[in-house]
Amino acid sequence: MPASLRCLFAVMLFFLVSGQTAAHAQSVSELFSKGINIARLHNLPIRDPQDRLKYLWPPFQGDLAQISDEEIKRLRDVGFTFIRLPVAPRPFLTVSHEDRQQLEDGLFKTIDRFQSAGLAVLLDPHPTHRQEDFSALSILDSPGDDTFMAYVNWITSLATSLRERPSELSAMGLMNEPQIDCYKRWGNDWTDIQPVLFEAVRAAAPDLTIAVTTGCWSSYRGLTHLDMSLFDDNTLIDLHFYTPYIFTHQSLPFASSPARYVAGLEYPAAVDELEGTVSLSKDLIALRRSQNRSVSNDALKEAEKGIRKYYLTDKVDRLYLRKRFDPIENWRVEQGLSSRRILIGEFGAARAPKQLPKNTARYNWIRDVRELAESFGFGFAYWDYHAGAGYTGFGIVKDNASRTLDANALDALGLRN
Repeated sequence: MPASLRCLFAVMLFFLVSGQTAAHAQSVSELFSKGINIARLHNLPIRDPQDRLKYLWPPFQGDLAQISDEEIKRLRDVGFTFIRLPVAPRPFLTVSHEDRQQLEDGLFKTIDRFQSAGLAVLLDPHPTHRQEDFSALSILDSPGDDTFMAYVNWITSLATSLRERPSELSAMGLMNEPQIDCYKRWGNDWTDIQPVLFEAVRAAAPDLTIAVTTGCWSSYRGLTHLDMSLFDDNTLIDLHFYTPYIFTHQSLPFASSPARYVAGLEYPAAVDELEGTVSLSKDLIALRRSQNRSVSNDALKEAEKGIRKYYLTDKVDRLYLRKRFDPIENWRVEQGLSSRRILIGEFGAARAPKQLPKNTARYNWIRDVRELAESFGFGFAYWDYHAGAGYTGFGIVKDNASRTLDANALDALGLRN
């Protein structure tokens, strides 16, 4: 970090956390081992149809923003040990003090419910990457400006409340998937900013477990730029694993090309499945057009190129995945870290659209990623609990109405049915 920037941050943090002192906890809770992301309770706010820059009140509403005591108990009973709880910052930071307090009260009531059931909670500040205020881009663009300081004050406020909860059941991230680049050679890089956020949260909550992460969408590819000597021992490393993206995000309407135009990729990859995947991808493209969705004129060409790479070049199988876990393990050893401090905080594979044949290959991929994580002693948190809203999504429930858990998904995650 440039000396001038470090000096500026030091002055900012003195005023931000004056009178508070940091302390290092002895160890990270072992409860952060088998997790599930519940991404819709305090995330994905409902926008006002009359003004897309505003939200309805309350911003988190509807059936997907609710979870019953029975569901919480069921998650614990099948073997989950913690909840990774994404929280969108913008609704908290664009309302009055009174409304913000109401939102924070609701958030911590949810956390208390999970913890009362014996589940640990990793609170995950989860800004969007849209071009708007309090997106990850706007927060990190100018450290020291009003947007950045508002975010720092918000996460320290959350940490202050979280430190009042049982320490073994509580952890907090600093920012979800902060930047697309593994390292920014020009401009403000996450490598320089993350220690500042860490020190602010640590000063506010000396015994709180904090989760740090990387650039590259929190990918293992950013680990070469993460120096753990800047942090204390009471930290987790939250990494996300969607590899290969064309498989995990196939058919999702919001995915980038070619994944959004691909259906029926098998795992492990088998060459004799290639033509069948191309055929299903043609069906998907036709379906998208019938739904009046935007579809590239080159959609099939892009899909076929991606499919051939998957089957013929990458030959995606367990060994392919293992080779992506090896850099995590090598980095861990180099840094001298305990394996239980590594958390695969997000991983998941999408289900096929309802109008196309089910693709059970996702269970094979989920099982292999989970088993690989466990073989290295890493914790995991599957993305996510609910089914999608308007699309099938990644969830472990069969549908959002019944909330029936998918026995195949539980089995792939090594949990009890």
